[in-house]
Amino acid sequence: MFRLPPLTPFVRKLLIALFALFVVVAIAENFLSIPVVRLLALETRELSVATAWQVFTHSLVMAPRDLFPLLISLLFIWLILPPFEERYGASRAFQLALAGTLCAAFAALLVGLVLPNQSGPIAGPGSITLAAMSAYAVLLPAHAEINFFGVLPMQAKHLLLVIIGMSVLGFLVQPNAAALASDVGAIGAGVAFVKWFMQRPPRRRTFSRKPGKPSKLRVVRSDEDPPKGGWVN
Repeated sequence: MFRLPPLTPFVRKLLIALFALFVVVAIAENFLSIPVVRLLALETRELSVATAWQVFTHSLVMAPRDLFPLLISLLFIWLILPPFEERYGASRAFQLALAGTLCAAFAALLVGLVLPNQSGPIAGPGSITLAAMSAYAVLLPAHAEINFFGVLPMQAKHLLLVIIGMSVLGFLVQPNAAALASDVGAIGAGVAFVKWFMQRPPRRRTFSRKPGKPSKLRVVRSDEDPPKGGWVN
């Protein structure tokens, strides 16, 4: 039977923040005529002062018309991140989400600046979702069997292919080269985060004694019979 995992502290705060921000953006855009999405979504076709914060905020904001994509992203975050946080801690879950956000932004900027006519703004927590899903796929043994949404059995190594296929399909539906690059960056971030920060063996620390000044103390043996104290220094 399909069941959602229990919410963990970081994931609970993330889901509440994403949904609350969506409501605030909807009110600001539709009733106050404040262009919040334009201010916080990442404009990939040119660099500006706003790019400095948009690389962080693009994953937190979505246009009011994108309610259904938001709900899908929230569902995937609920499915994937709580088990990750429960096992590795809230700080690791936050680092994974941040890595997905930043890598998606930089990949989208790279493609958007090179192909401005085929690119557009990116927004939404899809980068967090894809980073979490790819990290989950890499953490499992390659031949481990999972149930996608509780109904579709597959091996863990095939989950990564499904994620990439979903991104390509999204590009075919809404051609945006920067958005496709964002997806690839987020997927790569999840894989690299696991390979480099979680599965990489710890480096051995080698200690070398620095040459110091020779000691001025010497042990001198007495010519006479040693006193009760033994050796004289």
